[in-house]
Amino acid sequence: MSELTRQNRSPSPAGGHTPSLIGARITVGSRARPRLRLPLIFGAASLCAPLLSPATPAEPLTEQSCAILATHEGEKPAIRDVPGLAILTRAADDPLILRGADGLTINAVVCWRSEARLAENDYLVAQAGFPFYVKTDLEDGSTNRTLVLERVNGSFRARLLSGPALSDAERQEIQRLLALYDTKYQDRPDPSPAVRGTEAPAPSELSAQRPPDKPQAIADATAYEAKIAPYVAQARKTYPQAKRRFLRGLPRGYVFFVTTRLRDPKEHWEQAFIRVRRIQGDLITGVISTQLSVVDGYRMGQVYSFREAELLDWTIANPDGTEEGNVVGKFMDTQVR
Repeated sequence: MSELTRQNRSPSPAGGHTPSLIGARITVGSRARPRLRLPLIFGAASLCAPLLSPATPAEPLTEQSCAILATHEGEKPAIRDVPGLAILTRAADDPLILRGADGLTINAVVCWRSEARLAENDYLVAQAGFPFYVKTDLEDGSTNRTLVLERVNGSFRARLLSGPALSDAERQEIQRLLALYDTKYQDRPDPSPAVRGTEAPAPSELSAQRPPDKPQAIADATAYEAKIAPYVAQARKTYPQAKRRFLRGLPRGYVFFVTTRLRDPKEHWEQAFIRVRRIQGDLITGVISTQLSVVDGYRMGQVYSFREAELLDWTIANPDGTEEGNVVGKFMDTQVR
């Protein structure tokens, strides 16, 4: 059995390029965890216990972080970060779609939780085609567990790979969840074109594709609002057409951003690009794609939702480096020359 070491996605010291990850429908954020050694066992029946996960715990289940197990061009599998990837909080109507890029092959999803327990929508990982490993990282290493959820021969199954044996109550709870997963899987809707066409990359990729940030200090907010008002009106007038294009599915390499304002409790605000993940009615959900310097409580890579009434501008970034829209941004660029 080999041990796999978590690797951060960052450029190599020699200037080489670590394979990028493009994940459709994945929440994006940032986290920091110590390097861990992760033993993973595939199909080792002698180490497998029948069905798993606890019943009615005293403390709510929490999820510290998630990553992927991936191989790159024949190299041995390794744990690789996907900033903001979360499974515990994923809704049943938010299917998980992960795609490797630049020779990267995704083999599994791994999450570290407060307990090695499954949750009601964990089936979305197996539905996406990946084994799902749930691990704990407790101070007392003897109490750590690793369990895996898989879909095998048309049914879900869970196996305990390491750690203390499961109680009868835990086994019963896991059996209940597996039955639920089978029901939800059978009732799953087909992905819409908008789901297939929506990709949310890691922050390093966001910064490469969005229009560049050009921070500006605003001395007179009233005068600023008056200046940008006609351009905001133009952007809002043309937004419905851009929205329809996004919902139909943009061609590969085209990215849809919108611009809004983020506000903090101190009444500070900052305009930011949001890379759009989905639009439901008038609710836009996406990933903050601006390096922020004014507002507190937000960060680049964080998932953020807001109403279309708060939209200031929109941009479609094309793979050749050109862009459509961004009328407010282009106007503001003329004010600092």
